[in-house]
Amino acid sequence: MARNIRNMGKENTKKESFPTDQRGMNDVLSAASKEFAGKNENDLMNELMGQVMQGRQDGSFTPEALQQFIRSVSPMLNGQQKQKLNDIVRRIK
Repeated sequence: MARNIRNMGKENTKKESFPTDQRGMNDVLSAASKEFAGKNENDLMNELMGQVMQGRQDGSFTPEALQQFIRSVSPMLNGQQKQKLNDIVRRIK
């Protein structure tokens, strides 16, 4: 069965949507890099938007979870990566 973005967060923690420590985040990023290796940016955006749409339909995607993810990831990003994250968030909203 194919893994998806929602399940990667759940594999690393039972109580939170996303890991809040550096080690947990590294585990998620490592799993994501393996899962999505070789895909171009358009493929990745299509996958992400599909997951967001499905999450909105089944109630697993919330604005609060998105903000929690941004707060968790942001400190680990450089300026260019933060800009890309902001662009992605704008597309999601």
